[in-house]
Amino acid sequence: MEKMLLEQFNSIVSFKRIGKDLFAKNISLLTKSLLADGESDIDVIIDTILSKLSVDFEFDPSELKNIESDQPVIFISNYTFGGLEELILYRVISKYKKDVKVWGNSVLIKQEVFAPVFINKFETVQLKDLASFSNRYSNHLKEGKSLIVFPATKASPYLMAKKDL
Repeated sequence: MEKMLLEQFNSIVSFKRIGKDLFAKNISLLTKSLLADGESDIDVIIDTILSKLSVDFEFDPSELKNIESDQPVIFISNYTFGGLEELILYRVISKYKKDVKVWGNSVLIKQEVFAPVFINKFETVQLKDLASFSNRYSNHLKEGKSLIVFPATKASPYLMAKKDL
């Protein structure tokens, strides 16, 4: 792939009217552009994506004080925006709990840059065997690390591609 500067990317893709169908393609293009420019820090990449999408979100930072920093925590959420919430929740929580991982099934799992923190649940768990999830990630939790879990399956691009709900 030719090196693409963010300015060039911005002229090609308008994030102002992004929809679910274009989310994966736009994230892929932006991620490739950032990587081509030498960026490898996942936090910077996510912050840039959120900025380019003009995503504004609010939360009460004092609520994070309710989370014990030396104890594992499992955060459970659901999809509404096809992966955007994974980026937001990861960035909020990762500022407080550095070893957090996201277990989900959005389009983000197909991006190699997200592999260190985004776990593809379809590679780790059979739908009828959630106990394997518990077995595989119990050590992660025992080490005091945390998980963000998106348990939804019907909105999965993986399942839709296979036409298997």
